[in-house]
Amino acid sequence: MITVGSLTRAQSDPGLREAGIWIELIVPGSAEPLKLRIRSVSSNKARIWDLARYRKQRAYYVGDNLPPIEVIDQNETDKLAEALVVEWNVSQDDGTELPCTVENVRAVMAQLPDTRRDAMAEAAKHESYRLQQVEGLAGNSAGPSMPISGTGAVAA
Repeated sequence: MITVGSLTRAQSDPGLREAGIWIELIVPGSAEPLKLRIRSVSSNKARIWDLARYRKQRAYYVGDNLPPIEVIDQNETDKLAEALVVEWNVSQDDGTELPCTVENVRAVMAQLPDTRRDAMAEAAKHESYRLQQVEGLAGNSAGPSMPISGTGAVAA
């Protein structure tokens, strides 16, 4: 289950796409949700990250080829750590705050693959909603009132 605060406003606000919004992700086996402030996948930082990663791994994308699943998982983890997670509220077992560093985000997300996928899905919703708005303004059938597919986010 995912709880997202002010998602529709953030999805349509370019400033919030870059600055990020707070989300809470339920972590299996944990009493406390994982609280992250994430950018949209359409943010400038995420697009620059995508381009740099594509240049490093372009051999995977020749023809109909895709990278192996392990590479895809590592790319998701790295993208969250390096481009999407702005800050977080994560406590360690002793109750102290775990600093939001690239290394810490990478380590936590590598250990929680389902939570990583949920975080990526929420970051992608920003762009999905924006595209639906553009289509609606252009008079196409997919407008802002169309439901957004995803992981079932609910307004906080």
